[in-house]
Amino acid sequence: MKKGTLLFVATILLALAPLSLAQIRLAGKPLRLTPAGREFMQPVWSPTGEWIAVTSGRYDGIWLVKPDGTRLQQLTADLAVGYKMKWSSDGKMLAGRSAKYENQRRYNAVKVYETVSKRERLLSDFRTLMPGLPQWAESNQRVALFADRGLEFFQVTANTAAQNISAAPKRPLVFASEQGLIVLAPGATLQKKIQPVQGEVVNAALSADGAKIVFEMANGRLYVCKIDGSALVDLGRGERPQWSPDGSKIAFMISTDDGHKMLGADIYVMRADGSGKINLTNSKDRLEMNCSWSPDGKRLAYDERSSRAVWVTELKE
Repeated sequence: MKKGTLLFVATILLALAPLSLAQIRLAGKPLRLTPAGREFMQPVWSPTGEWIAVTSGRYDGIWLVKPDGTRLQQLTADLAVGYKMKWSSDGKMLAGRSAKYENQRRYNAVKVYETVSKRERLLSDFRTLMPGLPQWAESNQRVALFADRGLEFFQVTANTAAQNISAAPKRPLVFASEQGLIVLAPGATLQKKIQPVQGEVVNAALSADGAKIVFEMANGRLYVCKIDGSALVDLGRGERPQWSPDGSKIAFMISTDDGHKMLGADIYVMRADGSGKINLTNSKDRLEMNCSWSPDGKRLAYDERSSRAVWVTELKE
């Protein structure tokens, strides 16, 4: 084969080859956001990029910190509220499941916290049973919960008409449950249970365009499917998946333990089809966990157990 023909074939093959994630890596040293002396964890980047919300050990309380590590401030001291807390799309409020204890019994309620005024809104009653977690419905006017009473909506803003509380959402809502995935499609008023994989779903995340779901089963495997449960892809082992803002990649963690203590944990990234998986942190003496994308997709925030701190790192391709 002639040299020119070989060059032409190589060029065509290169053009047809899928984009690789192999070149994505951490750019420089990570920046520590939280001070020593207290454990901080589970960062959640605000949609506007202005703040990162973090919580402390046992998920008690919510703090806000700037992405450069400045202006750390406490938003609330409520118990257990930092577990999978959710930002409103305008970055002005956080929703969470707050806990209190009476006579050694735990009660939970849905609450919303305003980041500027620091005002708290109690949206539901305190209950002994609330296995689900709140998430925002459209327009930041409602918070949705799927728990022991089924699917519920709670009014957040005072100017929202009460009769609209049960109105159909404009964007899909997806909840993880012991029965599988609970999906409320746009325009629908009744939720639907889908089980692409039999068993309990412990984490689920909807892509930004609302077309796909990445979810984690109780056995520690990740899957991705379309919103109707079709086109299922087994992504392999992984925990706590997070979509990149453009929906092209998924960040997640993989941890190991001996049944008593954690032995290792790293942050990974892969394409949405499961290909191109790489270990971003790849450390032996650190336990990197619970990542959150910046709105522009160029940084990741995560917590690290041995330092008991939250960090931010730049990504480079």
